[in-house]
Amino acid sequence: MPLILFFLAIAVSVSACSPSPHGEPTPPRAPGKSRPAQAEVHGFSDTFVLVLTREYGRASFRECRLSVNQAMAVLSCTHGEAAGVVPPPMGIEEKLGTDEADGIRRLVGAADLYERGGTGVDWTSADGVFETLRVTNSAGQTIVLVTSGNPSFTDGARKQLLDALKEIEARLLNRVRRG
Repeated sequence: MPLILFFLAIAVSVSACSPSPHGEPTPPRAPGKSRPAQAEVHGFSDTFVLVLTREYGRASFRECRLSVNQAMAVLSCTHGEAAGVVPPPMGIEEKLGTDEADGIRRLVGAADLYERGGTGVDWTSADGVFETLRVTNSAGQTIVLVTSGNPSFTDGARKQLLDALKEIEARLLNRVRRG
C-alpha cells in the first residue's frame, strides 16, 4: 500500500506541472500564484545553492556531494562497500574567499542553467560516474541538470562553472587526505 501511495504522489506531482516554452515542466504553483518574473527566475545576485553530486560505479566512494553557496563549500562522501565493511562517511567544509565566491556567482549567472541542456549520461554501470548539478536560485526555484555526458557542459560558462566546482572539491578532498 505505501508503494502505491508513493507512485500516486508522483503521478499527481507530475500532472500538476505545466510545460515551459522549452519543453520541460515547471514546478507546480500554489493556486492563484503566477510564475515569477524573469528577473526572479535568474536571481543569482544575492543567494544561490549549488549541489554537485557524483555517484560512482565501483570506486572507493559510492557518492560525493559538494554543496556551495555564496559563502561556504561543504563536501561529504560516502564510501563504497569493501569486503562487507562500510567506513563512516567523511565530510569537510570551508569558507570561500571573496574572489572565489564572486567568480562562482558570475559563472552561475553566465551559465544560463535554467534555459537549455539538462540531459546527459549515467556511466555507473560501466564503472563510471553519474554526475548532477542541482541549482537553487534566490527565488527558490530549483533545477537538476545531468552534467556527465552532457554536451552543454563541454565549453563556455557551464564548463568553467563545473571546473571551478571540481577544483573546490579536489581542494577539500586533499585537506581530508592530509588529515
